[in-house]
Amino acid sequence: MVDPDTGPEKGGNILTLRGENFKPFHADRGEIDITNSTFCYFVAMGQYRKAKVSNTTKATCKAPESYYFRETAVEITLNAEDRTDDGNIYHYYKPPFLFDAEPNQGPTKGGTKVKIVGSNFTDTGNITCRFGEKTVPATRVSSSEINCVSPPQDHAGEVDVVIQVFAGLDSASVSFLYYKGAEVHKVSPSCGPLSGYTQIAVVGENFIDLGRDMIMCAF
Repeated sequence: MVDPDTGPEKGGNILTLRGENFKPFHADRGEIDITNSTFCYFVAMGQYRKAKVSNTTKATCKAPESYYFRETAVEITLNAEDRTDDGNIYHYYKPPFLFDAEPNQGPTKGGTKVKIVGSNFTDTGNITCRFGEKTVPATRVSSSEINCVSPPQDHAGEVDVVIQVFAGLDSASVSFLYYKGAEVHKVSPSCGPLSGYTQIAVVGENFIDLGRDMIMCAF
């Protein structure tokens, strides 16, 4: 088996191959050393990558890039010539790219509906958003938009937001600012005519200037 069985088209991620008889010789006992002739072979591209054998059932190697082939069988050779023929498939995908989070700020209590805009949001049925260290489920709207709800955080400040289209594989990040939620203690005056337009002073705490047209009173 190959784990993970999916990775980005740019390659470079570590694959773990599991099977048997990966280490038939013991160099420490004077037997033949096959360290320099053990490779992973990526069949579709016809490429070898150096393999590191941990024990008789486990080996690791780096995936090569593949911008054309979407999948390939991965085999192992112990002599740089004869290969296994087990047909374990590894899949390539275009990694998701994030442009922006809208809005890109919300209170530390969480609950803000956030639209993530980007590209390559493949419909895997298991997309998640991660705010800092906290992961929440996401709803895919299209290949360029997903929605998620910000989780609560203990402290105010900026966190990185990343998404995972495939489990364990992060996208690039965008920033999201957490702030302490505003609290209203008093309004003055406390009444006014039905015609409106009464100027009101609002007294409270955690009133933060987030930019033009961001602070509004809600009646």
